[in-house]
Amino acid sequence: MGRSVSAIGSIASVSVAARRHKLWRLLSPLLGYDCDVTGATGHTADDFADYFKRKVSDVRSATAAQPPPPPSSTAAPSTLTSFRPCTQSEVRRIIMQSPVKSCTLDPVPTFLVREFIDLLLPYVTMMVNGSLIAGRLPDSHKHAIITPHLKKSGLDPTDLANFWLISNLTFLLKVVERALAIQLNALVACQEVLVLGLRIAFSESARDLGVIDREKSLTAHVAAVCQSSYYLLRHLRPIVHSLSVHATKTLVQAFISCCRDYCNSLLYGMSDGLRRLQLLQNAAARLVSGACWRDHIIRPVLQQLHWPPV
Repeated sequence: MGRSVSAIGSIASVSVAARRHKLWRLLSPLLGYDCDVTGATGHTADDFADYFKRKVSDVRSATAAQPPPPPSSTAAPSTLTSFRPCTQSEVRRIIMQSPVKSCTLDPVPTFLVREFIDLLLPYVTMMVNGSLIAGRLPDSHKHAIITPHLKKSGLDPTDLANFWLISNLTFLLKVVERALAIQLNALVACQEVLVLGLRIAFSESARDLGVIDREKSLTAHVAAVCQSSYYLLRHLRPIVHSLSVHATKTLVQAFISCCRDYCNSLLYGMSDGLRRLQLLQNAAARLVSGACWRDHIIRPVLQQLHWPPV
């Protein structure tokens, strides 16, 4: 009970601009998402390893008879034959912008790396560039702490297929990943990129922020926003009675309103999409105010919350 009260107090102090994953991490103990059910079912690391080995073998067996894709003779507009070394300023920026998270495999906690960044920066830069030039990580960093979690609450915990495995990687590996992402993102604007001999065609969503689909419509974006937002509203409903109105409003604005307002200027003139987002806002307002879903007059509630119509 003390843990729940402490979590509720922490939620109330988080501002609207706080990151959504931080709020969700605070909510997980209340919603029961951080419960370890693997110990109760007797699953071991070898069980998961054997399961995924069989899964990979099944995929290979099912695709063994398929012919390889035909090679493309057209030249890619942009090529990436090797990764360039990073400067110390780039590595510093990556480290300082990274979350302060650590893995038990890290030789030094992340907060100490940030605190003594001036002293450690030349060595970290050499390690990052060594991985970029060699095209692989050192063997000492090819490890991770694997934690199984149920994909959804209520699934059968005795079935290994109902779990996903979350990897806790070393901090240096995350720095290398971000350095690679920076160089790859510089080429995303191109239709195709030749990366180390492999042709990659970026989808439309990679170039238009995932909002406009191939038919130049926003229908898929609106549907995705509504689906994820209604999912979050259903999971917030059981705990709103333990929260103040201000805390509930903060959560709804962080989880729902931010997603709804993403690229909303592109929705101008899209009547069906605006209607669906308005219904989503009405549902969120009912959750915050405690109004009954049968109440069709929602405008006074929106005015009380200072939420303008979509």
